[in-house]
Amino acid sequence: MASGSSARPAPSAVSLFCDIMMNGLGSDDTHIEERLRANQRLYTSARFAVKEAIGVLKAKNRQIEVAASASPTNMATFMTSTHAILRMVEEATPGSTLTHLATLPGVTEAHRMNAKEIAALVLSLLLQGWEYLKRANGRMAEKQDHDNLLWQ
Repeated sequence: MASGSSARPAPSAVSLFCDIMMNGLGSDDTHIEERLRANQRLYTSARFAVKEAIGVLKAKNRQIEVAASASPTNMATFMTSTHAILRMVEEATPGSTLTHLATLPGVTEAHRMNAKEIAALVLSLLLQGWEYLKRANGRMAEKQDHDNLLWQ
């Protein structure tokens, strides 16, 4: 958002719920419908992106290709980013067990590793990130979790 912008932040699901409970859903209360439509578009985009990433990484030769072109630092960033996606989905779904970030030692020691060790580390980071994506996709596919995500 640009500095000095007068746009208001979107209300939380709790405030929307409280507003509906206190005032009812009037015909002029389109902000709730707009919010749900925006959330549906975001959800659809996120699902598409996650499915595409999973599709790319599904083939073993693609995993090797991606791993071969990435540094340990970049792949560690990929793994932590996919973990963040999974956590956002888990935090938005009541009763979820939160997944802890896997610790894969070696990223800070990569400068001491030979090429084979670095390749193994990068592949491990890639596979862990891929696992996080698959779990996030599975949660987003569940009807109850889908509905909870739309109200976030």
